[in-house]
Amino acid sequence: MRISLIFGALLALLLMSQLTQASDVAWSGRYNFEGVLLQGPELRGETERSYLQHHLILKPKIVATDGVNIYGRFDIMNSSLDEIGYRGGQF
Repeated sequence: MRISLIFGALLALLLMSQLTQASDVAWSGRYNFEGVLLQGPELRGETERSYLQHHLILKPKIVATDGVNIYGRFDIMNSSLDEIGYRGGQF
């Protein structure tokens, strides 16, 4: 009986003394879209080619606590052929 009373009081003390922390997430980014239509790129016929390129960059800024900022970058729909540039995914 006495052990359950001590355990209950300790559990109530632990549940009431929880620290609350708030954080803030700010999103920024850029979306590049480019369409190219080539009419007659070859000399041997009337052909037509078109390319669509997409590149989405998301940059979250997470404020975990005062003075602690976490920056990130996500490249979505990026081209695996061009690792450095901003050509984007080709469809």
